Amino acid sequence: MSMSLNCRQFSRIASISVALFVLILSSHTPLALAGSPAPPVVIVNPSVDVDFFSDGDLWAIFGVHYRAWPDGSAVKVFVLPDKHPVHRSFAIKRLHTYPYQLKRVWKRLAFSGTGRAPYIVKDQQEMLLKVSSTPGAIGYVDADFDTGESHVLIVTP
Repeated sequence: MSMSLNCRQFSRIASISVALFVLILSSHTPLALAGSPAPPVVIVNPSVDVDFFSDGDLWAIFGVHYRAWPDGSAVKVFVLPDKHPVHRSFAIKRLHTYPYQLKRVWKRLAFSGTGRAPYIVKDQQEMLLKVSSTPGAIGYVDADFDTGESHVLIVTP
């Protein structure tokens, strides 16, 4: 008994496969886009005189390669814990890396003595408090996090 397909059968199977693929793709894509939250926003202490950060700037700052702002004041980087969903979102959407890769960079700097890992805060409320009260500070919060009347600037990357 032969299991070969003729051209007509193959064509029909192929068209059904393509139709199923398109159906699956169209049914999942809007959900993924609709459920995708906005990337976290960068917040800085008002003492930092900036209006804009490129993705490269953010990588250099959060990768602890920039140690001073253009005016010479020290950069103080604050981050959320590795497992925090906002930290993961920030690393992926703003820095274009994964949290474990970022942590590896920080460990290498600390181990080699060429830098210091960022300060870790427990939650977004503490992030807001530390960044607003520390000159030269930079951090991030979820895009829909209420910054209220705090003294921070939200900077668009």
